[in-house]
Amino acid sequence: MDEQVDVCIIGGGVSGLSTAFFMKDKVSFKLLEAGATFGGVMQSRQEGDYTLDLGPNSCVMNEALQQIVDATGLQGKLEIATQAAANRYLLRDNKLHKVSPNPKEILSSGYISFGAKWRLFTEWIRTAKKEGEETVAQFVERRFGIELLQYVFEPVLAGIYAGDENHMSMQAVLPVLQAWEKEYGSVTKGLLANKDNMKPRSIVHFKGGMQTLCHSIGTVLADSAITGAAVTDIHPLEHGYKVTYTDKDKAFHTVIAQRIVFATPYAITIQLLGKIEPRVKSFPAIEYAPMGVVHLAFNSEDLKSVPEAFGFLVPAQERKPFLGCIFSSQIFPSVAPEDKVLFTLFAGGSKKGASLFYNTDALLDHCCNDLKSILHIAGAPVMQHIHIWPKGIPQYNMNTQPTRTFFQDTSKHPKGIFFAANYYKKVGIADLITQGKETAAAIASSL
Repeated sequence: MDEQVDVCIIGGGVSGLSTAFFMKDKVSFKLLEAGATFGGVMQSRQEGDYTLDLGPNSCVMNEALQQIVDATGLQGKLEIATQAAANRYLLRDNKLHKVSPNPKEILSSGYISFGAKWRLFTEWIRTAKKEGEETVAQFVERRFGIELLQYVFEPVLAGIYAGDENHMSMQAVLPVLQAWEKEYGSVTKGLLANKDNMKPRSIVHFKGGMQTLCHSIGTVLADSAITGAAVTDIHPLEHGYKVTYTDKDKAFHTVIAQRIVFATPYAITIQLLGKIEPRVKSFPAIEYAPMGVVHLAFNSEDLKSVPEAFGFLVPAQERKPFLGCIFSSQIFPSVAPEDKVLFTLFAGGSKKGASLFYNTDALLDHCCNDLKSILHIAGAPVMQHIHIWPKGIPQYNMNTQPTRTFFQDTSKHPKGIFFAANYYKKVGIADLITQGKETAAAIASSL
């Protein structure tokens, strides 16, 4: 017998779960997650006394997330980052350099050359470009020069998107800088004009790992959200859609819904959506950067000169096997025993993704040796772990602009179809939770 609901949500990652959470008291729904657990790439595991996050390690707190925390009883498991999180570093010539927005500290820093500092502090006199989309590389090199592109913008964006600055769309990943140039004629003028609006936000984690958040939402949703449910077909009806899925035992079931939310990775979305909107199959495909998440733990006594910090990012020019390193136990002490220090390294990405699939043991050794050299760690690791995501982070590249425009423009969507995912607008966890809240509100008002 068909199950009838107002909304069928396909996908139980943080986007789908958040959408379901914010509509649970307004409409009837069914959330279908194909995997064995909720969370998508937000996966966590216990390795002895260590909590390892295999995907996102933290997120910023915002209003939507706070609502979920309060409603799910997660306040006791919420862990706010220590003061060390305010300190960030960049690597150059195998040395760590502290990041600072203070002009005096920038001038005295040995991280960038005098020529790069001159380009930075004279950016305001350069003529603004009036129109046209650019890659990150084109925009930054035009405004700030090649050195700041390679040693500041590239590692920072690699730490977020693991992307290639020569392909990433400036409009997609740094729209505010582009807007400042258009409005003020300069990025630095825009920064000065808006600096009072740029307040730091709390960075948070959950005891037991970030997946704790997803598990808690799933528990609140109860029987309205199920795992092991793989959607095989979507068929349009006169007033809604018929969704067919298989359960853990490969038995077929159907759901009749007036609205559908796609909260699935891009390829799965296109595969299913193509059954009711064939033109999406011709869109430029959104690629995903493969990622490797490496965890290394050491005895505290073997670390003599590690700064208190969130971590450091690595420019591609440094030719290291990883993009950056988070000092996990410094910012969230619950993830490791008191006498141990846990680091999380991120490898792969658009530029180095192929290295993840050759020899993971060699990659692990390479990461470990380079980290020990950078931080002057004396002893061997007491715990090490690596997890590979063949499709890790969606890439906001120039050629996918028509694709992203379709997903962002609700007027282009088939009737009753909604999207909540990380491949067309933003990739941050807090942003996706807010997106889920907005999607839930839009659906409720459409019924």
